[in-house]
Amino acid sequence: MESIPVEKLMERTENRYEAVMVAAIRARQINRRKEEELSEESGGREKATVRALRELLEGKIDFKYEKREKRK
Repeated sequence: MESIPVEKLMERTENRYEAVMVAAIRARQINRRKEEELSEESGGREKATVRALRELLEGKIDFKYEKREKRK
């Protein structure tokens, strides 16, 4: 199993929490669409979370947050 370097994730996001949230959302999208692609590098099927983290590292995921009004 391949490890994803946290330091490189931090280059793409503001903090670890943001990286986890973005990757989790993408992993859910992958699972919902049942995208099954073989990973040439790993020699088998990648899990959705690994694929999402890899896409985040490669800059394939664009994300931005909407500002919400604070509750009174």
